[in-house]
Amino acid sequence: MSAVNLEFPGNLAELDTAQELRRLPSALVSGILCVVTELGNIFKYDSASVSVDDGTTIIRPLDRTPLQGGRWLKSGNGFAAGPKGDPGPSSVIYTPSGANAVPRPTLDKVGDIVSRSDYTTLSAAYTAAGFRPLVDPTTGKVFLNTDPTPLDYSNTRAGFVFQHSDDADGATNDIIPAEVHQFSASGDGIVFPLSELSTTIWVGQFNYMKKTGDGSGHTYTSIGELGPYGASGYNELGMYQGEMTNVGSVLGTMSGLEMLLKDSPNGGTNAYSTKMQAVVGRIAKYNPTIRESFNFYASCEGTQAINGVIGVNPGGLATWLRGFDFKGATFTSGQFGLAPNNTSMAWLLNGGGTAAVMVVNNANDVKIAATTTGNRVSFTNSVFADRLSADNDASNAVLIWVGGALKRVTAGANDSAGAGFQQLKVPN
Repeated sequence: MSAVNLEFPGNLAELDTAQELRRLPSALVSGILCVVTELGNIFKYDSASVSVDDGTTIIRPLDRTPLQGGRWLKSGNGFAAGPKGDPGPSSVIYTPSGANAVPRPTLDKVGDIVSRSDYTTLSAAYTAAGFRPLVDPTTGKVFLNTDPTPLDYSNTRAGFVFQHSDDADGATNDIIPAEVHQFSASGDGIVFPLSELSTTIWVGQFNYMKKTGDGSGHTYTSIGELGPYGASGYNELGMYQGEMTNVGSVLGTMSGLEMLLKDSPNGGTNAYSTKMQAVVGRIAKYNPTIRESFNFYASCEGTQAINGVIGVNPGGLATWLRGFDFKGATFTSGQFGLAPNNTSMAWLLNGGGTAAVMVVNNANDVKIAATTTGNRVSFTNSVFADRLSADNDASNAVLIWVGGALKRVTAGANDSAGAGFQQLKVPN
């Protein structure tokens, strides 16, 4: 017999060794039959089996633990493998049948990606046939592709590659994802409500990376390109966007972006000198357009006012050296801040409450105010000693430093009975 003629209701793939079979992702093999040349048999995946891997009739995928269901089980009586190219029993001819059968491309092995040209050919063949996963049995690399014109990453050192394309139009409020991760957690963790601290953390997606040696490392990198806009004349691209909604917590905390940078393990050490920057916004602007750019941009939405554009945690474990640090900046306008009219600078008062102390009104007058009726506004020397002050006195509100003391200025007698002048005077 020069060949074995088989008829299967699904998909067939050929692998050289049992180890290659173990490397196939168990989530992607439903309905596939695998011919393993080394073992001279056909294997079918059983998602419920927890049998022990014996290396010949039962094969456990590498991504399943001994206690998890999912085994490749021997199917049939086997065959004797002949040499490559020999039209002997190792040559398998199959004919898909049944309502769900999908014609398979004629390939020597599933996902044996050994060169750039092999990957291109393999990707095109599997895309045309409707079969997406590609697995390199030598390196264990996984390629998932739904893009009819995929980029070639086979010669990179990427362990997992997913490529997808979408050219259909979108509808109002239509979210069109390329990839979806869904995770639901409902258990109770260890928390300290008064300090708003949780020591149990559920993570929807976890990424770990350790970088040693010279050069830069990034635990997460995203690269986007904004192409031409469409018929409506506008498009946008966000590096990272998300949405969170409180759907049941009467006392909850939500953070849009949160991170913790530590210059050494807990406990500290003086051996490491580390420059740390929690958020770095880098903008490279080359075109002198009228459209504005900002390293940090805030938007207030909803129906209620937000407490502030920037806030700090009053329960922090340490203090800051200063609130803003612009010592390395060059402002081409000569201005380090800009605010609209009738927007005041305010301070938090000892004992509670706030007070506006400086404002530019609608007439463009600069107003500097005392915090309360019992306080002053003062010009001081370099050590904040008062030299010229104004308070809320109804008649004589100015005090000036004269003769080593701050003295209230009053008006002297008129110099004539008619129009004339008065001298200002201070006490001896």
